[in-house]
Parts: sequence; C-alpha cells; structure tokens
Amino acid sequence: TRASVASSGVVRDPSRAPEGRHTVWAYCHVPNGSTVDQTDAIEGQIERFAPGFRDRIIGRLRELIGDDANGVTVLTCHALAMRLVGASFAERKAHSGNPGDSDFDAVLDEATVLLEGRGLPPEDADQQRDRLLAGFRWILVDEYQDIGPGQYALISALAGRKRSDEDGRLNLFAVGDDDQSIYGWRGARVENVQHFLRDFPNAKTIRLEQNYRSTANILGAANAVIAHNPSRLGKQLWTADEAGESIAVYAAYNEQDEARFVIERIREYLRAGHVPSEV
Repeated sequence: TRASVASSGVVRDPSRAPEGRHTVWAYCHVPNGSTVDQTDAIEGQIERFAPGFRDRIIGRLRELIGDDANGVTVLTCHALAMRLVGASFAERKAHSGNPGDSDFDAVLDEATVLLEGRGLPPEDADQQRDRLLAGFRWILVDEYQDIGPGQYALISALAGRKRSDEDGRLNLFAVGDDDQSIYGWRGARVENVQHFLRDFPNAKTIRLEQNYRSTANILGAANAVIAHNPSRLGKQLWTADEAGESIAVYAAYNEQDEARFVIERIREYLRAGHVPSEV
C-alpha cells in the first residue's frame, strides 16, 4: 500500500490521479454523537465546532499546491460514512428519534461493509467499491492516534488495506503522534500509530521533529520524560529558538487549584506588559 506516516503534510502523486483529478480526503475530529446537535446534517459539525476550518485548510493548501487544492474534500469520518451509505441523521431522526452514540458507530460499520463488499462476489464487490470512491486517489487522516475502532476500520477499508491488488488501493497519508493520546476514554488507541508500519509494510515514515511553539528548555524536559515510554516509534524534538526560562513546577491540590494558579500567572504576565497572544 502506498502509505506514509508523519507529523503533518500532504502526499501528491499526479501519475496516480484518474484523468488529472488531484483529490485528498481529509478528516478532523469533533466530539462524539452525544454532543452534536442531532437535527443538523453531520457535515455541519466542522463548521459548528471550528468555524472557517474548511476554508482555512483549503486556503493553506492553495498556497502550497495551487489549483489542485480545489479538489480537496474536508470531512469527518462520520460525514464521509453518511455520504457513502446515502443517508442522513436527519432522516434517521424522523423514523426513530434522536440518534445516539450507537447510531454514530453503526454508520461507520455500514460504510465499511459497503467498501469491503461483504457478502458480494469479488467482481461485484470491486464494482461497488469503484462506484463509491470514483475519482478519489488519496486519503489524508489527521490525528491518527485519536481514531477509534470504527474509524480505524473505515480508514482501512478506504485505503483497501486487505486488498491484494495494488491498483485497487488508495494512497494513505496518516498524520499522527505516538507520544500523545487524549481520547482513550472513547476507544482511541495510540497503538494505531505504532502499528501503522505493520498494517502498511511498504509505508514511508517521515519524522517532523522541529518544533515552532516551545522553547528549548521545555522540549528538553519533554524529550527526557517521554523517553521512558516503551514501544515508541521515536523522535527527538528540537527548536531553533532560544532556551527560554527555566521550567517551574507547581503541585496543585486539585483541578480548581490548578486553574487558579494558571489564572494568577496569566494576570502576572499581563501586568508585566506581555501581549496576551504571547501568554
């Protein structure tokens, strides 16, 4: 499978694009179904939780790759699944009431079944997959370490991981960090990143280690702490910026005490004349 795993980026291979069309599937994560206004179309999730997100992505890509960015589609996994199965949660609400988490999970399973052609003869399964994915050659998955089992299965089916024919697979570019994972409570597994090379043995790994947000002191401490984690793919963060202030440690009594400490420090910085955007 043509696959890559990195911290960020876009994969382009014009020779693989059908009839000159350059397309990338991109996904961003939003809260699970229980936090979504379930009368809205699922495609509205991105705009509701991150206004202008699509436009910012397309605008940035246009700067990088020009008019090819016009072929980019930005979707959540659930929005893509709804398109593939040809339904909407609004329709489901009309028939069975507000959908819950199980409905959001079910639509991922339905789309995966369609893409894999389960229960169909091989030729019919191939025709169904080609019809569903006509014109698309690339998948870009952001925050790969945060995907859950249903999203993992859908992405694998999109890429054609189980297919033996190379031409029947799509190019997959996964953006992930195996040193972080905050969605374990909803089924996300950081092992998805660690197992990427097992799932896609011909994948190329690109490490983006230069950091533009933190000082050298912070990165040094972070590297030292995370080095104790077993089974890492491994990377060494660095910055061209200055060392910065020494790190201070505050042992908070509870979350309220932690919040109070942070607020007080922010106020101190502002009183000292620092610009709010620099805090």
